[in-house]
Amino acid sequence: MKTKTKTNDDDDQDHDQDQSTKMIKNNNHDDDDHDHDEQELKSSSSTTRTMKQQKRIDSGISSSLSSASTMVSSIDSSSTTTTTTATTISDDTLRNDDDDGDDDKKQKKNSEMLSSLLEMMKLSSLEEFAKKLCFMSESPLLCQEMRDCGYVPMLIRLINQKSIDDQDDVDLQQLQRQSLIHRNLVQALNNIIQHTKRNRKELKILKILVDLKAFVEILLKKFLEHRSDSTTVESVDHPCNLIIDLYRMCTEKQSIELIEFFGGVFIISEVIKIDYKCHGGDSNPNEDCYRIRLYSLMILTHVTYNNPQVKSLLGSKKSFLLVLIELLSLSNEDLIEAIAKVIQNLSWDTNYISMQTMRDLKTVTHLTTTMLNVKKESTIKCLLSALGNLTASSPQNKADFCRVNGASRIFN
Repeated sequence: MKTKTKTNDDDDQDHDQDQSTKMIKNNNHDDDDHDHDEQELKSSSSTTRTMKQQKRIDSGISSSLSSASTMVSSIDSSSTTTTTTATTISDDTLRNDDDDGDDDKKQKKNSEMLSSLLEMMKLSSLEEFAKKLCFMSESPLLCQEMRDCGYVPMLIRLINQKSIDDQDDVDLQQLQRQSLIHRNLVQALNNIIQHTKRNRKELKILKILVDLKAFVEILLKKFLEHRSDSTTVESVDHPCNLIIDLYRMCTEKQSIELIEFFGGVFIISEVIKIDYKCHGGDSNPNEDCYRIRLYSLMILTHVTYNNPQVKSLLGSKKSFLLVLIELLSLSNEDLIEAIAKVIQNLSWDTNYISMQTMRDLKTVTHLTTTMLNVKKESTIKCLLSALGNLTASSPQNKADFCRVNGASRIFN
């Protein structure tokens, strides 16, 4: 009994020891877990700290990258703008180069056409050349090419290069041949202007000048027919309405330039010359002769005003100046005033050749003599202005003025 009890007590004691051992183990385990938890906490806190640092680094990197990307984008935008500008400039440059290339090609083409035309003139007679030009001018496309190549000034020079009535040995056969050439050249010029007219006045002024040229040829033909028998040329219809219309258009500068461009100075001077040759210089001419001379002179007054080129061309035509001087002694005072205005323009700031031509024709002597016989104050003023221009820088003209009988009475 006592032994069993003791055994039970031992067992209980062992059991208590086992439980205490288990508790110690559990405590040790708990300590291990606690240590493990502490380690985990430490590691987690370090991990968190590391992540925060990483975030700061990442945020710094991202901000740096964003600023870098902004800089890159600005650089890209500037480079794009520069590229666009460069592209635009290069495109403009290319266009300009293309335009220059087109202009060069056009000029080369024009020069080639003009060279071929000159070769055609060398290889053929003037009659054949005029026919070919007239045939070519029937095409509107060719008319544009011909005008661009400078055919119009060349045609005008060919038509007005030499006045037929200046030639003393001209006969009817030569006149007919020259008239045929002029007809073809005038038709070619008319076709070119018709198909390429740049303003509404071009064709109108050209038509008037062409009709005046035809009037000159008609009168010249009649003059040659009656020259052998010394009879008076019968009167023909004078284009007075045409010359008056042309004078009315002289109020505009553009019309004056077109008259000069189409050779109107030569044609109008020929009108005055041939009318004087055919109908004489009577002091009381018929109404048509008087009107066509008066309005022709007034047109020349407008065209020669402040125009050195026209003055030099007209002042060098000795035959025309001789007709004006002869008309001074045969015309009424209105016509004398118109003649004095033309001479006044021609003698103002003129060149040496024109001044020498008027000096050779004794223009000062004739003007002074005429001035002593006129009564109208406006006519006297025009004559004095012309004399002042002629004697201003010429001792010879001053001497011619003083030699005229009664010239000193002008200053009394």
